[in-house]
Amino acid sequence: MVSLKRELSLDSKLIENIIFYMSNGHTVIISCSNPEGTKSNVFALSWLTFGSYNPPLFLMTVSPGNFSHSLIKVSREFVINVPSSKLKDIVGQAGSMHGDKVDKIKKLGLTPLKAKTVKAPLIEECFLNIECKVTKEFKVGDDTIFVGKPTAIHYDEGVIIEKGFAESYKDKKNQVHYLDIGGTTV
Repeated sequence: MVSLKRELSLDSKLIENIIFYMSNGHTVIISCSNPEGTKSNVFALSWLTFGSYNPPLFLMTVSPGNFSHSLIKVSREFVINVPSSKLKDIVGQAGSMHGDKVDKIKKLGLTPLKAKTVKAPLIEECFLNIECKVTKEFKVGDDTIFVGKPTAIHYDEGVIIEKGFAESYKDKKNQVHYLDIGGTTV
C-alpha cells in the first residue's frame, strides 16, 4: 500500500510546534518491534512528554513487565502515532491486550506502514507519526523512562499548514486524552 503521508524535514522550524502540540496530554499509540522487524506491537500511552526543544526529545515511561518494553529495550526505537478522536475506542483496546499473546495491530484493524528510519511500523490511521531512536533510558522506581529522538516525522495532508497545525487538529474534541478512552493505557 502506498502511503499518502507527507514527511516533515527534521530541520523545519515546525518541529517546535510539534513538540508543543504533543505536550497537551495526547494519548498516543506507540508502535515498536524487534530489531529484525518481524514482531511488532502497539500500546496506548498517556504519559508522553517532551524533554527538550533543541535537540527535540520525547520521554515516555514504560513498565518492564510489558511486552513492548522488551521490544524497545532491544531495538532502541519506537514510533509515536497520534490518533484522532475517531480512534478512541481502538486506543482503549490497544491498552487492554497483551502483545505477546495476540497480534494487536491485526486484531485492532490497524494498517502498518513501512517506516523510513526504524523497523517499527507507522500506523496509517494516525494523522501524525514520529519515528524515534532511543538515546537514553533511566530506571525510575519500577519503570523505565525511554528518551526518544525523532528521526523522521510523517503527517497526513492538511494536518500541518504553513505556520503549524490546522485548527481542526488543535480542537481537543478531535484529540484523544486519557479520560476519553476505555481500557487501560499500558
